[in-house]
Amino acid sequence: MNTQEVISFVEGKLQANGFVSYKAETRLILEHVLAKAYYQIGLEPKVLSQVELAKLNSIIKRRLNKEPLQYILAEIEFFGIRLKLNPEVLIPRVETETLVAQIIALRPKKILDLATGSGAIAIAIKANLPNAIVAASDISQAALAIAKENAKANQLDIEFFCSDLFENKDLQNYVKDADMIVANLPYLPMADKASFKDLAFEPSLALFSGQDGLDLFRRFEQEVWQLIKPKTIVFCELDPRNIELAYELCKAWAKREIILDILGRKRFLKLCK
Repeated sequence: MNTQEVISFVEGKLQANGFVSYKAETRLILEHVLAKAYYQIGLEPKVLSQVELAKLNSIIKRRLNKEPLQYILAEIEFFGIRLKLNPEVLIPRVETETLVAQIIALRPKKILDLATGSGAIAIAIKANLPNAIVAASDISQAALAIAKENAKANQLDIEFFCSDLFENKDLQNYVKDADMIVANLPYLPMADKASFKDLAFEPSLALFSGQDGLDLFRRFEQEVWQLIKPKTIVFCELDPRNIELAYELCKAWAKREIILDILGRKRFLKLCK
């Protein structure tokens, strides 16, 4: 089977099984299997080897089982940066790039990315603000291993802490003179676990937080208030369904603002002590 036949075959399989972005996914799959940019594949048609066809068929089989393509390919591009992924970490969403852009525009000098997962937010910030001091934390050692690998691969100096929110004493000391905290905490209601089948492959620890999705946010809001200095800015990513409630929980803050994501949904909460 040559490259043109493979493209038609993969697109047809994905389209027939209801994948809306079948053309974009085909491109990513072919680039991965052939280890070439898509334009090169078009310029240099070839017959796929048995090894390449076996790899291709394995990917298609997993994708038709609804496994996220990012996990199958074990990588994603976020804010123009290539990151490694595995099922121990949440897949970074394009909406979160809006949050990163907001942070970079403010040019903070010392930042914490709490619940970092793959390290996407911390890495994107450090890559665009090389003189800033950036740290990242997560409760999961497995997630931190991926985040550290991504930071090293992109040659970025980021400090990492393993901590359940702010329980780590060294993290508490770091936060005391930080001028920005960003937290992408689990924010989905537990009821979503049964209805959102497309989330089945992602780590529950990074997704769900109590009946209304705000259990962890409530803890975070109280703890971060106690630790940070005045005028420190806090950004949180939340579910558009519960962000208004989160906003009402933050009456003690000097400033609070809801910010829209790239799709026009209420997604981010900005707080200032």
